[in-house]
Amino acid sequence: MHKLAAPRVNNQEEKTSIITLRNQLVAEKAEIIAKSQRVLKHSLDAGLLSENTGDLLDQCESGDVEVISKQCRTNAKRLRNIDQTIQLIDNGEWTGICEECSLEIPFERLRIIPHAKFCVPCQEERNRQKTLIFSVYCRRVDNTYKKEDCHIKA
Repeated sequence: MHKLAAPRVNNQEEKTSIITLRNQLVAEKAEIIAKSQRVLKHSLDAGLLSENTGDLLDQCESGDVEVISKQCRTNAKRLRNIDQTIQLIDNGEWTGICEECSLEIPFERLRIIPHAKFCVPCQEERNRQKTLIFSVYCRRVDNTYKKEDCHIKA
């Protein structure tokens, strides 16, 4: 991760955009929590989880039930990213700078993914690398590459 650059707030329009992004983050966080609570309630009602196994994030991250554990882990990671971004905005330390190439992340991307840490080209490269690593691992496991047959989590 690169050093924090100077905050990108240069004018009133950018300040307003950052406030809007923060509000999007808060709304997204509330939506993720509500959805996760519905899934947790359903899982408890169905007897898939125990009420004594910890809080929502603990249960999500522990992988108690394979069917829901991946989505729960994804949501827990998104919540951490959202909380970090909100904290940076609140502390005046948010820069909107790509952690890979150090260029500004366009507000158009941030409107879609307010907690984005990478610009589109850098994120695409990260995804490409992740897919490459995943496919090589699956080939080693199966001696063939059929993504649908590989049981390794991407």
